[in-house]
Amino acid sequence: MSALSVISTNKFVGLSDGNILHWCPTLNLLTITMNKTSLWVYRLDGERIYSVNNKSAITAISTISDGSYFCLAGVDGLIKIYDSNNGNLIKVIEKTFDKVNLILWNYHDTRHTQANRFSNLFKVDVLRRLPKMTNDSSSQDIHELNNESTLNYLVIVDANSLSMNVNNLLTISNIEFPEANSEVICYLDNCDMFSQFYLIRESTGLKLVQLTDNLKVPSNKEHLVDVILKICKVVAIMNYVNENLKILQTEIKPFFTIYDRYLSNMTESLGASENIEPSLRISKCLYDILLTDLIPENLKDFWLNQFGERGFKRLNKLGNSVYDLTRNVTFTTLIASIERLLVIMNQLRGLSQWFKDSDNELSPGLNINVINDLISQAKSLLKLFYKAIWDSNEEQKAFNHFMTWIKREIIDKISKEDDMTSFLNQPQQVNFDHGEIINYINDSLFKSKLLDYFHLDLASNDILNLPEACKNDLSRAFELLNTKMDSAVIQSFKDLIKSSLLFKHLQYELELGESTDLTLKNIDDSCAVVCGLNKLKEEMTMIKFNTSQNNFDCQSKKIRFEGKISSFEFKNNRELVVLIHSSAFQVVVFDFIALFESDEHVTECDSIPKKGQLTQDQIQLSNPNTLAISRNDSKSYGCLLDVNKRDYVVFSL
Repeated sequence: MSALSVISTNKFVGLSDGNILHWCPTLNLLTITMNKTSLWVYRLDGERIYSVNNKSAITAISTISDGSYFCLAGVDGLIKIYDSNNGNLIKVIEKTFDKVNLILWNYHDTRHTQANRFSNLFKVDVLRRLPKMTNDSSSQDIHELNNESTLNYLVIVDANSLSMNVNNLLTISNIEFPEANSEVICYLDNCDMFSQFYLIRESTGLKLVQLTDNLKVPSNKEHLVDVILKICKVVAIMNYVNENLKILQTEIKPFFTIYDRYLSNMTESLGASENIEPSLRISKCLYDILLTDLIPENLKDFWLNQFGERGFKRLNKLGNSVYDLTRNVTFTTLIASIERLLVIMNQLRGLSQWFKDSDNELSPGLNINVINDLISQAKSLLKLFYKAIWDSNEEQKAFNHFMTWIKREIIDKISKEDDMTSFLNQPQQVNFDHGEIINYINDSLFKSKLLDYFHLDLASNDILNLPEACKNDLSRAFELLNTKMDSAVIQSFKDLIKSSLLFKHLQYELELGESTDLTLKNIDDSCAVVCGLNKLKEEMTMIKFNTSQNNFDCQSKKIRFEGKISSFEFKNNRELVVLIHSSAFQVVVFDFIALFESDEHVTECDSIPKKGQLTQDQIQLSNPNTLAISRNDSKSYGCLLDVNKRDYVVFSL
């Protein structure tokens, strides 16, 4: 037996409520709730690196197994996902739950669903061979588009049912338990989405139930996972396109607002006129200047002072930024996303045709006729994006030509009116095409082609108002595609997944008596243990059971302690860490597997092999009562929290 070593003894700053004490694996970060609604995150040495304000009392926390993200459940029914590195909010799951009491987040191990080792031999992942998507906003959807076809699932148990969120994108809701009003006690973390074990309390007592699939063909689980991953990418693409269309709408509007302000000022300088539209008066004035090369006296103040060099630079820079942004975002983001969507939809079309021809049980989830219609819609949207780029490029050229003419032939000319000889002797660097300028005034000045593709709220503008019909509205075309995709494919497939899952009781007799602090832990691929604590009798019950569907053998063992058991945690699939208070406080690491290698039903704790111990002299806390363990494959750490919920000790295991 080796002595455990203390790394640091610290004190939490602030009013810790201590309701949740949790380790973030891999990063080795310690988290604790403060004032019920906040989560503070600390390093091993006690340095606080960031805090998270959940804006709702936190009821549960879970960290994905690689430690990259964690999620919080609040009394408001929302599940919020945060970045473990900095605490930034990544996403809020689009469903409100009722009294969440358990969440657990893990990766699905494909070994559980892979039909055979040669399954992926002839698969070609086209998306992996495409350039990776980039996004300045670091969208969570981009991570899904660029990931290596991994599947993670977040189990959410609320007051009514069980839900699963896959890859933060696809939520399968309202999976009912075998008995209404069942209370879920704990969950077995076994990295298999299609074989989950729960300890629940029913009207007849504690029961072990398994959430499993009812697929008749075992290989269909692999196909189901494949389609789930593709559907998740479809959802990610739709979210990403929608997000970037909204960004474009937001970025484009200021250009037309500023443009309208200058045109409105020009109208005021032209003077009042009841019979002629402002746009016609501006057009006529610009035609006159272009054709006669004469600038009206009443407009010189506008061109020199109200608009002037500053207005020219501002409008020119803003306009070119808008055109460049439209072109770049449309090509690198929107078009690239729809191209990926077409690749995935064609793959789904192939699968749906195969399911249909082979009369596969997964066939109802994918309708080939609907998929064909969606592919046609996506192609039309792709053409519309290319058309938007073409029109934007053409209008940008005309806009720059028009602005250069304004600068050279109006602003510069007025500013050098006192020395016209030197102005006229300057070499003209640009030969102005009068026809192109007239075309811009006629076709684009008051009805920009961008407004054919983006429906902007320009009701407050005086001159540049939105046309009655936005004939090529990109957002509208995308919304039609998105709505049909959601109702006809995504929702249909969610229903298929839900119908493919069912709960079944495992025929184990769980003699746990009055045990509390019940927990489930995997031992290996075929065995697990349920553990409970009887604090009055100072004993722990451990029941080992087989997770195989064909074997219902179980073994029950008891550990009798000399002293009060304040808290316990599993370190791994062989070792149990226990906080004991007898004559003094101590932390002991037991090899609990040794229990099941013995013929004894009841074992004294002193006779169990110990792997490590932490004495009260090392602990240096007056009354420790909470234990938390980080379960890392390489190195594990523990934390002891005092009853005052401020003093704590971090130790290595």
